[in-house]
Parts: sequence; structure tokens; C-alpha cells
Amino acid sequence: MPFIDSHCHLDFPDFDQDRDEVIQSCQKQGIVRCILPGTSHLQMEKQLALKGAYPDWIDIAFGLHPYMIESQKKEDVEAISKMIASHSKTIVALGEIGLDKRFPLWEEQVRVFERQVELAQDFQLPLILHHQKSQDTMLGILRKKGFSHGGVIHAFSGSLQQAQQWLALGFKLGLGGTVTYLRAQKTRQVVKELPLDSFVLETDAPDMPVYGYQGQRNSPERLLNVFQSLTSLRNEDGSVIERQVYQNTCDIFGSVKPLGDDL
Repeated sequence: MPFIDSHCHLDFPDFDQDRDEVIQSCQKQGIVRCILPGTSHLQMEKQLALKGAYPDWIDIAFGLHPYMIESQKKEDVEAISKMIASHSKTIVALGEIGLDKRFPLWEEQVRVFERQVELAQDFQLPLILHHQKSQDTMLGILRKKGFSHGGVIHAFSGSLQQAQQWLALGFKLGLGGTVTYLRAQKTRQVVKELPLDSFVLETDAPDMPVYGYQGQRNSPERLLNVFQSLTSLRNEDGSVIERQVYQNTCDIFGSVKPLGDDL
């Protein structure tokens, strides 16, 4: 049973002591691919090193996360532009980028976000989007820019109407730890109502732990817990769900190989 973790920060220091063991454990569970979004220009070399060490298991994206906005310099956006140009055949997306109302410097967040959207459009890359009370703003910017390469709205939590707007722009909804909690009634209801081709699976490890593992470091090993929660909310057979969410990930991230007819 092949699975892809479409959003995992395996390059973070949290995994420096046991990264190889975690990857081996994932492989034994049928997790065949893991996509590492970028957060700052400082992480890009480490991402590239991990891609080189695990070329058939790790994919990477570059991006400037709004969480880093206070430490970013104006040159960082152009630095990432040069790295994207140098490694455009290596990276599978631009992200994790976005807007977050919890963080300061809102106007600067918007400027950096808009510039990265333009880069993704120029290099024909999908986006991996972070959001916090900002979905409508980001939707408006993407429409204004005429963005046309799709992507993933990471850790989706929103209304059915918002979900449908993302789908109309060619995005998939990232399902992670949130969907494993019974209290997340709005998100779980959206998962029940939308077509199965709307979703990809993710962990956001080391953050966003799944139910039952609160207070612990999250791991891509927990991806199957997310899958089990998804199957509990759907009427389709588990094998159908598995194949479709895998294909959904392939549809967004072009370097990921689709399943053969014999799988």
C-alpha cells in the first residue's frame, strides 16, 4: 500500500538524532515518498543534501514561510529566486508560503507572498500554502495574479465554500492531524461532502500531532493514522481511497510517479 506524505519538515533539527531510523520505519509502512517544504533560505542547503541522500524517497520545495517574516531580509526573496532558477528541475513546488494573521508585519507578508506567487508562475511550479485567517486574502491574490499551476492548501480548515474555491483554482486540500480529532467537526464534515479527488495526506511533522500522540514529536510515521481517519469519514473502500489520494498527490507534484495498473 503506497502512501505519500505531502508535507513533512524532516529537515528540521527535531529529526537530527534519528532521521535515518524514521525514514526506514516509514518505508516499512509503505510510505514511498515524502515532500519537504521550505521555510527559509537557511534551510535550502540542508534540503538539497537530504534530497541527495534519499533521491528516490525525498522531494523538496523552496519557500519563505510567514513565520520567518521578522528575520527575513529583502535580499532573501531574490536569493530564493536564484536558488529556484538553479534547481528548478530538482524542486517539485514553491512553498511553504502564505499569510498568517498571528504574525507581525502584515504588509511585508503580503509583499513577500505576492513575489513568491509570481516566481511560481514564472517557473510553472505548484504552491504549498500556509494560512491562518487569511484564506480569502490569498484566494484574491492568486486570482488577481492569474495563478494557474495549482498546489496544496496545507492543513486545510475552513468552510465548504472556501474548499470549493481552492478546488476551482486547481488546489488540493491537505489533510493532517486536524482530521483525526472528533472535535474538528467542520473540517471532518467538509471531508465527507467533497469528492475524493480533493485531498492529499500530510503530517506536518514535527508539528500537528495526530490524536493519541498529543505532546509528542509528530512523525511521518503517523501518516497512516491520518489515512485511517479519512477512511472512517468516507463511504468508499479503503483501497479506492488509497489509490485516489496517491494519484491526487501525483497530479500536483509532477516528479512523483503514478501507480502502475498492477498496484
